[in-house]
Amino acid sequence: MFDLREQIELRRAEMIQLAEEYGLLDEQVLAKSQELDLLINAFERSKPRNKGKKWALQIG
Repeated sequence: MFDLREQIELRRAEMIQLAEEYGLLDEQVLAKSQELDLLINAFERSKPRNKGKKWALQIG
């Protein structure tokens, strides 16, 4: 089983290949782009968040 990063890279490569072959507005390219969006969203949701932490800019 591929992890999310590998799946993202695979879908991205597939989308680029399809775009080069059929053009950016082709239905196959748009569908692959939507698949990629779902994977990227899942990846972002899986990342730990810095809940409750406040970041302060220190100067000097």
